[in-house]
Amino acid sequence: MDIDCTPTPWPRPGVVRIVLISDTHNKHRKLNMPPGDILIHSGDFTNRGSLKAIQEFDTWLGELPYQHKVVVPGNHDTAMDPAMWDTNPHIHDIEDPASVNKTHLIKNAKVLINETVLMKGINIFGSPYTMDPFGLNWWAFKADSETELVTGIQVGLSGWNDILGTWTQWIKCMELPGLLKPFVVGTSQCFLAIYLIFEIQSTKSSETTFPATLPPTG
Repeated sequence: MDIDCTPTPWPRPGVVRIVLISDTHNKHRKLNMPPGDILIHSGDFTNRGSLKAIQEFDTWLGELPYQHKVVVPGNHDTAMDPAMWDTNPHIHDIEDPASVNKTHLIKNAKVLINETVLMKGINIFGSPYTMDPFGLNWWAFKADSETELVTGIQVGLSGWNDILGTWTQWIKCMELPGLLKPFVVGTSQCFLAIYLIFEIQSTKSSETTFPATLPPTG
């Protein structure tokens, strides 16, 4: 079956367009970003999570025209996790790393750490936590067990949420909906390397337009 991936006309009355990207790994400036209302980056916007790389990414976010922007860090975004600062000297690659607020590195987007934000009538939940099967010292936002990982997401999804942005590729992601039921009913899950546009009627009716895929350029 052929799928037409041509984006529908926008803006349109009563429609919220969400642009979702992830896994840009310092290549965000190579993307031809489409128009939309909300931008969500669901993780790994850097390679090794240094302060310089995060600041450059934040500068790019500030140049984008989206009304709302959301960031859910990935495991590669090391400096976003304050617990990683003492054991990863490579992340301190700016002139005065002690001068920055380690809990507020992204200023041009809402960062979600097991929390929900309401934007244009849509509830967006984000969790950066994952299991580290390799024991890497730079792996950000490590969960000690699958139980801890799922519990944190369940707490965030205990109310109505429309979009779940998370980075749980190491928790048998195909089983995640079963692990979280009934918490993900009606939720769009954002996993792995996704370049996607989707639209939601602002009245939260059942109609959602999927997808217009956008391959990265460069």
